[in-house]
Amino acid sequence: MNETQQPAVAGPVEPTVRRGFWSSFWDGLGMGPVWRWLACKVVGHQYQVLRRMNPGARKVGCDRCGAVWGMHDRTQTLVPWDDEFEAMYALGGPLDPEHYKG
Repeated sequence: MNETQQPAVAGPVEPTVRRGFWSSFWDGLGMGPVWRWLACKVVGHQYQVLRRMNPGARKVGCDRCGAVWGMHDRTQTLVPWDDEFEAMYALGGPLDPEHYKG
């Protein structure tokens, strides 16, 4: 695997939301959480893959408002990421990518 390819499975649990360019941009404009939420409602979310659990499932988040979802390709679903998902995919959890091979 070369440096440009990403692994199919992520390692340790990552923070819920990474701060990226757009998040810094909105901070620079002095935009608070309410304005960020409103911007996402008007023009849509800025999706970013935060973690890949397996080739068909990943954790995605919005860089602008901080909302986080679980995304599954086969069922074409996007559901809010909550503590239950975090526990299932945590290290040692029932769906830990290092141990569960589906």
